[in-house]
Amino acid sequence: MLNGIFAAPLVPLRPDGSLNLELVERQAHLLLDRGAEGFYLCGNTGEGYHLTVEERMSLVRRWREVIGDRVPLYVHVYSPCLKDACTLAADAQKQGAAAISSMGPTAASSNLEAIVNWSAAIAASAPQLPFLHYHFAAFNIRMSDYCPLAIKRIPNFGGLKYTHADLMDLGQARLILGDEHKVYYGYDEMLLYGLISGADGAIGGSYNLTSPLALEIRQAWRDDNLAEAQKIQRKLQDVVAVLHRHGSGLGVLKASVRALGLNCGPARPPATSLSEQTIAAMVAELEQVWPEINAPVKAHAMR
Repeated sequence: MLNGIFAAPLVPLRPDGSLNLELVERQAHLLLDRGAEGFYLCGNTGEGYHLTVEERMSLVRRWREVIGDRVPLYVHVYSPCLKDACTLAADAQKQGAAAISSMGPTAASSNLEAIVNWSAAIAASAPQLPFLHYHFAAFNIRMSDYCPLAIKRIPNFGGLKYTHADLMDLGQARLILGDEHKVYYGYDEMLLYGLISGADGAIGGSYNLTSPLALEIRQAWRDDNLAEAQKIQRKLQDVVAVLHRHGSGLGVLKASVRALGLNCGPARPPATSLSEQTIAAMVAELEQVWPEINAPVKAHAMR
């Protein structure tokens, strides 16, 4: 498992809402050219909860065909149905994914034992792959409590996708996990602070657009140039602020990549899509706050 900047790819859909698997090759090459060091499929950004099991498996298969072994492919397999989640985990292993990931059961968001048991069942369905637990604010547990149990009960426990602003808990969990496990931070607009708190890498939806900035933040942090890292982090925050002004959400994020010449189509309900007029206005704002939005990725940032 790499200490990389992982993009959580948007799902390419046709206007009628069906999967547009033909677009994956162009989408993947664009993200790779912009510095993505891995991909995290079918999470919140990847609309995994709004796709059927068959669609999710076909999407993983297509991404695997396109990228081969060039970069790691992590697959988020959560489903409200545990049996479906286990099916998706086993398929991800069969397709050659580098890791699987899942959040806990939403019906037991404050029940630590239930969440660990849920993780263990899914991880056991793909025993050859590392399992990443996906934690975010909707779950009222601490990862410093979850990790000791996961280490004991899940032989292939690989670490965390941590999408939460509780940096104290992140730091404590990082100490518990040690060097044998990875932590990927998930709040793109707080990447620098996640790295300072001990994250090894990052997984995020805005990296469909902002991966070059994320790479520069990480490089400045590695170079001990905190002032430069803060400057670039503020630039990334300016970009995210534009998205928020237009409503945030999947429809906005999907519209934002039009600035890169990529049209991933509408978002599936209940998400809503923006009008063409609104998209044009947002793209203009993005180009104003980030004039280098289409500039080539700096070679040093990809180390």
